[in-house]
Amino acid sequence: MLEKDCKKIIEKSRSLGWVLEPDAKALMKLQGLDIPDFILTNSFEDADQFLKNCNGPVVAKAVSKKILHKTEHHAVVTGIFSKADH
Repeated sequence: MLEKDCKKIIEKSRSLGWVLEPDAKALMKLQGLDIPDFILTNSFEDADQFLKNCNGPVVAKAVSKKILHKTEHHAVVTGIFSKADH
């Protein structure tokens, strides 16, 4: 099952030539690595609920097939402690 799930992610990413961050995290988790909790959402309400359940600041990042290097597109926000920070 582990190998099957990994192959699915890699096949899905093949046309891009790279793996989207949530899929890369899933691959690493499938291999037994400890990956911090995250949420993939386009909802401010869901993101706010995730933030409320965290112990500490979070980082918001864009996830797009068009953005390989997020920092080049200013698509990373660090140090989010509350809803007011984003």
